[in-house]
Amino acid sequence: MTTLTQTKLNIPAVDVSELSPLPLLENAYPGPRPALKVKAEETDELFTDFGLVRGAFPYRAQDLYTRKFTRKGLDCVVLENEYLKATFVPELGGKLWSLFDKKAGKDLMFNNPVFRPAQLAVRNAWSSGGTEWNLGWLGHHARTCDRIFTAILHAEDGTPVLRFYDYERIRNLTYQMDFSLPDGSKYLYARMRIVNSTQKTQAVYWWSNIAVKHEDGARIVTHADHAFIVEGDTLVRKTIPFYDGKPDVTYPDNNPVSIDHFYGTTDGYVRYITHMNREGYGLIQASSQRQKGRKLFVWGQGQGGDRFQEFLSGEGCDGKYSELQAGLCNSQMENLPMPPKTAWEWVEIYGAMQADPARVHGDWDDAQAAVEEQLAANGITVPYLEKWLHDTKKLALTPAEEVILAGHSFGALENLRREKENEDPLPTHLDWGKTDKETKDWVDLLNTKKMRCPKDRNTIVPSWMVQDEWVKMLEESTAHSGKNHENWYAFLLVGCAHIMKGDGDLDKAKEELERSNTLCPNPWALYAIGQLIQISNHSPEGAKYTYGAARLFPENPSLAIAAAKHFYIKKLYKELKEFTEEIPDKLKQLPRIRFYHAFAAAERGNTQEAKELLADESFEIPDMKEGETVMQELWYRVHEIDAKKRGEKFDRTTAEPPMHIDFDMYRPR
Repeated sequence: MTTLTQTKLNIPAVDVSELSPLPLLENAYPGPRPALKVKAEETDELFTDFGLVRGAFPYRAQDLYTRKFTRKGLDCVVLENEYLKATFVPELGGKLWSLFDKKAGKDLMFNNPVFRPAQLAVRNAWSSGGTEWNLGWLGHHARTCDRIFTAILHAEDGTPVLRFYDYERIRNLTYQMDFSLPDGSKYLYARMRIVNSTQKTQAVYWWSNIAVKHEDGARIVTHADHAFIVEGDTLVRKTIPFYDGKPDVTYPDNNPVSIDHFYGTTDGYVRYITHMNREGYGLIQASSQRQKGRKLFVWGQGQGGDRFQEFLSGEGCDGKYSELQAGLCNSQMENLPMPPKTAWEWVEIYGAMQADPARVHGDWDDAQAAVEEQLAANGITVPYLEKWLHDTKKLALTPAEEVILAGHSFGALENLRREKENEDPLPTHLDWGKTDKETKDWVDLLNTKKMRCPKDRNTIVPSWMVQDEWVKMLEESTAHSGKNHENWYAFLLVGCAHIMKGDGDLDKAKEELERSNTLCPNPWALYAIGQLIQISNHSPEGAKYTYGAARLFPENPSLAIAAAKHFYIKKLYKELKEFTEEIPDKLKQLPRIRFYHAFAAAERGNTQEAKELLADESFEIPDMKEGETVMQELWYRVHEIDAKKRGEKFDRTTAEPPMHIDFDMYRPR
């Protein structure tokens, strides 16, 4: 009998609840984001130039975490039958943390023994392991380390159903995921539903992201004869499993550096991807036809890739995994146009696959046939999956019996706006809760056309906005005749919105932010102007504004790090050294600040502090970014500076940084 249990995932966990007070403007594009070129067949239909997003604003960054385990476990929900045990974590976007094969006694996914994030998601924090559900745009989604609505209901036969759902603020879409593990089923079923309830075409991006534990000699099998890879600024079609003189790329071990392969699956066949170990056993993910894309990501075999995987784990685990993905497009470099008033649905299944090892590790076509024969033997065919999807439509539109965790209140806020404008609401069978302190500013603007005007210039903004309808309200309220014409807080909100809205209106945004700062000198407007200058022309002048912001709120860690980083990227090492020495002592101990001070000191001729930092294997930057090599750069610069003092040359190409500072995913071993 299938059970659904609310319990605790008893693992060491980092706290990611504290949010950055800064508007998430960093690294935004100054205008339309450039699209990848395409080198493919005329039938491939690659949407690389549609729906591109310039940044994650209006979401707030999750970047104030440390490396310390301060939480004793995570709340979880477990679905279990006689074959599988599926563990979900609602506060991590509904992540499927573990899928345990009870008959084989093995976890089918990489079951991370800790929750320890780093900077890999659109809001910074991301953790490895399990399966995450990405709706939004390129990157690990906005709720990957955040709660979403979680509810329980039952099918007519009594099977428990675990439902996750949320409202996505940039795309103005809703998504719903209904998970079930029927009695006697060898597969976990995930019924997915995206709804565009607006009158506009919206861009859609979806990828289910599955981590499987690395096993030597394992192979990825899917029904495809080609894959797409990114070469420079172009998405290129390649024949698989061999191309450009490379060994068989369907074996993760054969990829020396980090790379994505997006497999072009074949219409009319079951869409699937599976990870087969040397014994022909592993996880399989399959779906109905709408979910056409499949992908393999590897960290490569280099020291840097190994280090990053270890960095994301703990408790003696090396953290090594391969990443299988399944999406709606051919590649993650695309978004699909979703018509107004439309719902897209599909079903995914997850379970164990056992096939003839000689066949799955033999000829590519026969490897596919071996897997597909086993799927068919278990009743998994194209007609079956499409019929299952059709037959469960009624259940998908049934309200839940109980909401066990409320998500954020932006869906409730959007419903208030739509009601006022006589627009159709978000899906009515889903409970969107009530507005709260996170959305109160916007409720006030909606109802009174006025916003509060805080007396404290350091007041932290609970939430930002970029949606057209809300920005229009801000524009009207801050106009000369508007109720917010003398409101620094309202000008701050509309100025930041104009940086990020559409293709950006940077001139208008700067005027509004300067108006905000004139009405009330405040750190947030100065910070935003600094970022705007960096976005638009990369002038060093931007660093002066970021520095000014930090001076207005000297005890704020986010502003201190932002100012130091701005000096660092502009190579203003004198100013960087002086700034990191004048801030409060508590902030001097922040890992990023310690790094920036050591780098500035080295560039000013004193490498001793940097040497001590590099030698300290316990020193770590908690939110190390994917692809970030700042610690290696410090190591290289120390050696170059010291070599120059001795009248010698230092060769980077032959130098080997120590592993504990090496995060370079693109350097082969």
